[in-house]
This record gives sequence, structure tokens and C-alpha cells, in this order.
Amino acid sequence: MEEYAREPCPWRIVDDCGGAFSMGVIGGGVVHSFLGARNAPAGFRYRLVGSFMAIKHKAPIVGGKFLGYCFGGAVAMTGSAIIGGVLLAMIEGIGILMTRFSAEQFRPTNPQMEDPSLANQQTPLSQFQ
Repeated sequence: MEEYAREPCPWRIVDDCGGAFSMGVIGGGVVHSFLGARNAPAGFRYRLVGSFMAIKHKAPIVGGKFLGYCFGGAVAMTGSAIIGGVLLAMIEGIGILMTRFSAEQFRPTNPQMEDPSLANQQTPLSQFQ
């Protein structure tokens, strides 16, 4: 029900695009901080400066790319929906198979009840004991 409590369509798109840009900037910042530190010369100060420079130059670009994915058009949206549907179907199918295979071990067995009238009779092997 949370979906219906949100604002109407035009502002919702702006909010979603802002969220996509923020997600891209934060994710790009983390990735490019590691890459900048790795590609910088040896020494803590140089690696720290290299990390900040990589974030400064690359994170807004990655953020813009994430924002661009929101405006990919109907063709890209359709392709993404198909791929997402196939992945979801595969995940759900594997979940169903795992549930069926694990349910076999918990299936109750039919206990074999012995006839009490046969309990006093001797079996052919019991004569030799």
C-alpha cells in the first residue's frame, strides 16, 4: 500500500531519477575510490589523493549513466522487462525445485504394523537359536 501513498506521476519520475543519480554517484564513488587508490603511486598520501581525484572525475559520470538508464526508451524498457522476467522465472523455478526435493525427506512414512497374533509363533530361523 506504500506505492499508492506516493506523489503523482511527474514528481515521482523526478524522485526516481534523483534516486538513480544518487545511487550511481555513491556506487561510482566507492568503486572509483578503490581504483584511484590502486592506480596511484606508492605511499598513503599519494593513494589518498589519487582516490579523491578519481572520485572527483569519475563518480558524476557514473551517476549520469545511472540516470540515463531511466530514460532508455520503450525498447530498452521492454528488453529489460523480458530479461528481468526470465531471471525471476529461473530463480522461482529453482526455489520450487529445491522445495520439492527437500520435502521428500520430511514425508511421513507408512509404518508397517505387525500382527500381534503372529508374535508368539516361531519363525523357521528362530528354531536354531
